[in-house]
Amino acid sequence: MGTLAPVSGGGAAADKENGGAHVQSTPELDAGALFVLKSRGSWLHCGYHLTTSIVAPALLSLPFALSMLGWVGGIISLLFCGVVTFYSYNLLSIVLEHHAIQGSRLLRFRDMATFILGPKWGSYVVGPIQFGVCCGAVVSGIVIGGQNLKFIYLLSNSDGTMKLYEFIIIFGMLILILAQVPSFHSLRHINLLSLTLSLAYSACVTAASLKLGYSKNPPLRNYSLKGSEVNQLLNAFNGISIIGTTYACGILPEIQATLAAPVKGKMFRGLCLCYTVIVVTFFSVAISGYWTFGNEAMGTILANLMGHTILPSWFLIITNIFCLLQVSAVTSVCDLYCARGADAEKWDEAQISHYIGIDESTSGIGQMREAWESQKKAYTAEFFEVDPCVENIETQLKDKTETADRVCCLQHLQMCFETEERARRLLHNVSALLKPGGYFFGITPDSSTIWAKYQKNVEAYHNRSAGMKPNIVPNCIRSESYMISFEVEEEKFPLFGKKYQLKFANDPSAETHCLVHFPSFIRLAREAGLEYIEIQNLTEFFDDHRAQLADMLMNFGQNILDPRGRLLPRSYDVLGLYTTFIFQKPDPDITPPIMTPLLPEISYDHEEIEWQGNVWRDEERSVQAEHVSGQVPVPVPVPVPIPVAVPVPVSVTVPVPVVVPLTVPGLGKISEQKGILGPGPADLRFPEAL
Repeated sequence: MGTLAPVSGGGAAADKENGGAHVQSTPELDAGALFVLKSRGSWLHCGYHLTTSIVAPALLSLPFALSMLGWVGGIISLLFCGVVTFYSYNLLSIVLEHHAIQGSRLLRFRDMATFILGPKWGSYVVGPIQFGVCCGAVVSGIVIGGQNLKFIYLLSNSDGTMKLYEFIIIFGMLILILAQVPSFHSLRHINLLSLTLSLAYSACVTAASLKLGYSKNPPLRNYSLKGSEVNQLLNAFNGISIIGTTYACGILPEIQATLAAPVKGKMFRGLCLCYTVIVVTFFSVAISGYWTFGNEAMGTILANLMGHTILPSWFLIITNIFCLLQVSAVTSVCDLYCARGADAEKWDEAQISHYIGIDESTSGIGQMREAWESQKKAYTAEFFEVDPCVENIETQLKDKTETADRVCCLQHLQMCFETEERARRLLHNVSALLKPGGYFFGITPDSSTIWAKYQKNVEAYHNRSAGMKPNIVPNCIRSESYMISFEVEEEKFPLFGKKYQLKFANDPSAETHCLVHFPSFIRLAREAGLEYIEIQNLTEFFDDHRAQLADMLMNFGQNILDPRGRLLPRSYDVLGLYTTFIFQKPDPDITPPIMTPLLPEISYDHEEIEWQGNVWRDEERSVQAEHVSGQVPVPVPVPVPIPVAVPVPVSVTVPVPVVVPLTVPGLGKISEQKGILGPGPADLRFPEAL
């Protein structure tokens, strides 16, 4: 049976009026009709085409949609959209087959619109809409393909200078070559490959989610809906729209036109094949992702998976290749205040290619340079005498800015918070040193934990001395391992410049530190172009990476860990005083910028020294800060004021707890300041330390 061109029923009626002599006139076909008029396909080919037109990496957003709908609403929406779209596709197929039998074969959506609405409406209403959709799909596909090519390029050559537009041109040329295929039917092998890849990356994502969910340290799960009732309603509509658009719009008339006669039954079997793949991929990814991450599921589930060290790196790489996503490698590290607690061996273990050491001390820089030269390190190195919290690095180093993949500050960050200007200068210098996409990480005293200990000390003091003057506050925290003394006896402290002395047992000298106000830290970092990733207490860090750290800590003596590799209470107490932090300088050419979580809406009166307003909005009380997959592939041992080396992880993704104010009878306004330094990790989760 040959292929018939579209013929309207009106032509047959006119022949009848002319005496019954029927002469079929074949109208001139345009290029679009010729493209689909190679009717040699089977129902399998039809299934390949339909699956490719519907199943795409957009399905990786389904766990995020479920997080806005919950288990019941999400599963019902998935099922309902699947049933409705399957029914509509099948009904449309039956209608097209019916018209083909009657001699009016409709090859495209535009032909259908012309047949139903007439030539004018079909051409000038439906045509432009369809053209706009196709144009947007082509442009976005080429742009995404260019971004993926740049990922692969950066993986093989992290110092490459090619720009995104060059990769877009390259990918566009590839699409231009593929566009030369003579007919839709010729795409069957490419669409089979697409179907296979969709199954592959869906299987990888599902397996990764299940592995994390059943691990010893699974992500915290919370299946409640976020926000107020109004926000929940808006989120529900958003979730339904995500699910609805994920089912996409299969170009069914064009696909059905590729089937060889007889068409009857073939389209239904092709739809069954397509929806078998849809059920396997959509439901497995959506359910496993939401089960593992709950309402912390991100826009794409890969963002949640990136950063969990329990998953082997090759597994994530393969998954990313299937979805055409890659990450950049570390080649250079900038170490701020490098002479304080110098430990050059950590950079050998990190296998970096270039090291930039910056410190304010002339003697310290000289010692670091001598150590590097004498030990003949495998990496190249540069050293600069600059105070990062005082001087402008851009004017001092000039062409050396934006050269580091990672900037770390393992010591002295807390003293940069002596004034707001010093902290702002430090963070602007960090941003100037970092390449787009790079990370700023380090270690600093955990001010939230220290303040919580201070409050507990005050509570005990008030319970013990109810008859004494309430404005006299003890300023000293003591334990068997250390003593913390605040310089001024006061109930409140400013955001910057609150100093205290930290003295460890058997150490004749005391160290001077400043409390780091974490919301101000995050605010100033955002002003400098750095987005918050996480703040994690060292006790949590040890628990997450116990397998890697236990052997190393055993080498420092028997008074740190118990025989089962757990921290002794004394070690737990000391490590609880410190926290790690990670920020990222977003690269807009590769990934959308990571958004810093909402901070409390507060005001601070420096004269009266009191907090005003509602510290945390109601909806923020129930929401944990978003954790973003970010990789910090520099496994470096970090010196702390005890003989313990704490490495920065290959990748860290830990939820940051929301600090809930603690009500302590008799403390007055001081109890309202529980969490004044949050959103750090101090919600009194350290019973051994307190």
